[in-house]
Parts: sequence; C-alpha cells; structure tokens
Amino acid sequence: YIAKVSGKSGDLIYFSILDMPSEIEACCKRKGKNPAMGDFAVLTFTGDYISNKPECRIIEYFEDDNEDYDFLRIKNRHNVPDDYGNKDIPQDLTIPESELQNRKDYTKLFTVTIDGETAKDFDDAVSIKKAKGSTKLYVHIADVSAYVSPGSDLDQKAFSRGTSYYLGNKVVPMLPEILSNDLCSLKEGEKRYTLTAEMNFNSKGELTKFEAHRGIIKVNKRLTYNSASKILQKKSLSRVSDNLHKMWELAKILNNKRSSGGRLDLNLTDQEIIYDENKVKEIKFAVRLKSHTLIEEFMLSANEAVSKALRESEFPALYRVHEKISIDNLISLKKFLSVVGIKLPAGGHTGQNIQQVLQKVSGKPYEQVVNLVVLKSMMSAFYGAEPLGHFGLGFADYTHFTSPIRRYPDLIVHRCLKNLIDASKPTYRLNELIEIGEKSSLLERVAQKAERDLMKLKSCRIMKDRAGEEFDVIISGMTKFGLFVSLIEMPIEGMIPLKNLTDDYYILKEDDYTVIGRKYNRRFRLGDRIKAKLATVDIETLRIDFVPAEVPKKRRKR
Repeated sequence: YIAKVSGKSGDLIYFSILDMPSEIEACCKRKGKNPAMGDFAVLTFTGDYISNKPECRIIEYFEDDNEDYDFLRIKNRHNVPDDYGNKDIPQDLTIPESELQNRKDYTKLFTVTIDGETAKDFDDAVSIKKAKGSTKLYVHIADVSAYVSPGSDLDQKAFSRGTSYYLGNKVVPMLPEILSNDLCSLKEGEKRYTLTAEMNFNSKGELTKFEAHRGIIKVNKRLTYNSASKILQKKSLSRVSDNLHKMWELAKILNNKRSSGGRLDLNLTDQEIIYDENKVKEIKFAVRLKSHTLIEEFMLSANEAVSKALRESEFPALYRVHEKISIDNLISLKKFLSVVGIKLPAGGHTGQNIQQVLQKVSGKPYEQVVNLVVLKSMMSAFYGAEPLGHFGLGFADYTHFTSPIRRYPDLIVHRCLKNLIDASKPTYRLNELIEIGEKSSLLERVAQKAERDLMKLKSCRIMKDRAGEEFDVIISGMTKFGLFVSLIEMPIEGMIPLKNLTDDYYILKEDDYTVIGRKYNRRFRLGDRIKAKLATVDIETLRIDFVPAEVPKKRRKR
C-alpha cells in the first residue's frame, strides 16, 4: 500500500492509507529512519495489531514528487492484478495438433501491421486485393485461442483479469508476455497463426461475402500510425505505398457509408501522456491521422461481419451491446440543446438526428461541450449473450473480435467463431456467456477508472507548480458543489468549487444548465468559455481547483 505519515506517538508511527477512507490507519514501531509528518511510504500489513490498529511493515520511504510510485498507487487503488510471475507461465505452450490442421496459407499475401510507436503486442494485421468492381479485405487476428484452451489455468487467469491495463507508460497484460509480446504477436517477418476474416465489398462499401478461416501469415512490414500516414500523403512506386493507398480508398468508402447510416462521430480527442524517462513531460491532445481511421474502419468491418455470421448461425456467442439512448436521457439532451439554441430533429432515426446536431455544432465554441453531453446521455456499452446491436455505431450487429491479446471477450468470440467454422458443438452455454459478459464488463470499467485516475494524477503533476496562473477554460459540467472545467490548451480537467465563488451565494439551476448568484444574478452556463486561475492542486485527492480570473461588475436583480 501507499501511505502517508499521519501521526507519531512515542515509538509508534501512524500512517493513513491513500485512496482509502481516512479513518483506516496503520501503525508500526519506529525503526531506523525518523520520518516527518506527511512523508510517504510503501508498506505491507503483518496481520497483527498495535493500539487496535493494523500493524504494518515499512518497505521503503519516498518523496511525494517521486513519480516512480504513481503506477503502484493507481494499481493498488483499483486492485489491478500483478504482473505474471514465472510460476504463472505454463511450461508447455505448444499448439494442439487439431489447431494446426486446415489452416489457410496467407503468407503470399502482402500484409502489414499498423500500430503505435511503442506497441509490442501486435494482434491485428491487414491485407487487400482489388478486382474490377470489388475489393477483398483480409483482417488477420492473432489466434490466441490456439494457445489458450478453455478452462485451462491460463484461461482462468485471463478471465480473472478480463483485460490488459494500460497505465501511462506501463502495461499489466491480460496474458503473459511470452504470448502477448512474442508467440501470438504478429511480428514482422515471423510466421504466425491467425483467425482471419475475409470480406468482399462492392464499390458502395456493402459487404457481399464473408468467410473466416484459421490461417497462417507472415507480416511483410510493421508500420506505425505516423509512418503509414506519411506514406498516405503521397503515392510512390513501392509495394507498401500501393497497398496502403488501396486500403485508404476502401476505408474512405466504409467511413462515408457508416457516417450516413446513423453512426455517431463524437469529436472528443484522446489524451496522450509524454514522458521524459519516467517523469511526465506534458499531456497533449492526441493527433488523429488517416492511418487511425483506416485501421478503425477495418476493425469495425471485421467485428460487424463476425457478429452477423454468429447471429445468423444461431450459435451461442458473446456480443458487444450498446443500447439506444433512454427516453429520460433523450428528454434531458433536448433540454440542454434548447439552452444553446439547437433543436434536435423529431422523428426518424435517433442516431442520425443526433449526428445532424454534431455536424451543426462543428467548429462552434460550444462544440466540445455538446459532444460531452451527448456522450454522457448515452448508455454504457457492455458484453452480453444477446445480439442487440450497437446504437453509437449504428450497427445492427456488433461484437469484439479484433483484440484477443488484450480483451478476454474477444478470446471468447474466437472460440465461438471456430465452433461455426468447424460446425462443432458450442464451447459455451448461454448461462456461461452471460456470466462471462457480466464479469468482463465489470473489469472493463475497472480498467477505465484506473486509466482515468492515472491521467488525473499525471495532470496534478503537470499543474502542481503553476498556482496563480490563468488559463482559458470551458465549463464542461455542473453539480451542486461546483463547475467542472476543461482547459483549452491541453486535456486537463479541474473544478471551480462553489465555495470559491465568494462574491455571492450561488445555486445550481439544473433545468437551465446554469449556476446563478442569488443577489447579483451573475451566471455561469454549461459551455461558457471563461478565464480561470489555478488555486490549488492536491495530488493526494487527485483534485485541481480553480477560481474565476475575472469578476464582472455586479448587477442587481430588478
């Protein structure tokens, strides 16, 4: 655990455990170092008690600005599992003979991977063939299920993790690295086993044929998003360039088709942490490139096609479900849009109507807030045994098939797809899939919360020495306790607590998305851009608080 010295009495030292209720304390006898109040330490419990408090043993002390312990803090806070130890890795990782048979040879296809600069677990690769009037897309996915048998010890460990945890510059993998970064990873120049989706599209981007096969590939080129994007900027005579431009032409057609079919394209930019060795250097908005769109469209196509095939076969399977926006949330969304002067179209397809609004606000000062409110209005996606479709994508069929190295549901879908390919007895019963879906959805949310908290912690690191500076911010949320604000220049969030608004007594008017002063009628409305001064940064509570930098003239109500 990560703890802070909270008191000393005689030869006893008391510690408050971070990220747990403040009344939970640990105690130990002073040995060696005499820590000061507020010092930090890594400790473990002995199982005994001193003064009615759990006894602890100090592993080491550290300074509050030592970022080496940020990962451990977030890992402990969310009970993220440990890395695999040697005893957790099976000695025998050979593939069963049944998995080696009936594999289609794709090694003559020109195949590429496109991933991030630092990626090590390459779970997808793509190939393309163009013919007159049609295009054949191959999406090759690492065949993890060939190595991990249902019910095996390794399978149970993967199920208990549910996902890989990406926490800053560290990863806690769902599978041991010998699989995730080596045997299953689709490395350049190495023969690898895959489950391959073959998809034929006509000139309109409509799927005309789908097949799935166990395969074997040999990646010709490992590309990064940056290098692929540069190749797409200008055609050359190379084989890589020729294939990438063919892929981009198909990706554009698929993207345009889906945009007109009810997909919600939220303009919310991802965050990216830049490190200098192990210290955060900056947090910036991630740049979206053509290569990102290309891979996204191809993975969506594979997920949709696999889901449709499983549904039509009536084989028990696991699906990625995103339900329609609820009536109550839709009413609230309409109210908010009316406040900023936008009317949500009535009738027709709800997703298409919302997409029209998103297009209408593109480039407007309140675009980010409208996108945020739309996102918060939608239901949370989950894994379920019923093929209920995906509202946000506008898909009647959808599952997760493309990331079995880092998501347990994808591994389940691979096994279900192999049942379909082999016309074999289903691996899972309906009740088993329901249980897997529920636990996988829960663990996905844990991973998301851990990643958000790591981002909050690093945001505090970036801001901690900038108290008193002014920033341009947008009001991105409201509660009865204060205003949530997002910085314009970088993806960092904070709050203006109502207690920091000292010129009046402020109350929240929820229906009007406004915080208003009772006496002077000063208003703060969701979506307003204001200047705010950084007041405090609390790394322990992960809070960044601001005060308004400009106080307009007081205006009495008439």
